[in-house]
Amino acid sequence: MKWITRVPQTLTLSKGLLSSDLKFTTGEDPRYSFYETCINYADVEQKWVVVHSTEMQKRKDTSFDKKVEKHLQQALKELKHLKNIDFVCEDDARSFVEK
Repeated sequence: MKWITRVPQTLTLSKGLLSSDLKFTTGEDPRYSFYETCINYADVEQKWVVVHSTEMQKRKDTSFDKKVEKHLQQALKELKHLKNIDFVCEDDARSFVEK
């Protein structure tokens, strides 16, 4: 019997596959490329296909950039508040930072 399913990214095998340097092959639609491999999982020989979408990658990159900018602005805001606090000694400043 043949069937298709999505492999969870929580599996150690899929994490290892996704973190490795894959050689993608461009598909018929140039927006997509893929990588095929045979995996033995749970004593069952399986063909796994990783699909990469250039459009999805652009959306992920944009979201990542927005998150980085948001965290940067928050850190700058916290730094501004921290600069306005006068500490009596270095130990006071360190204990404040540890909190």
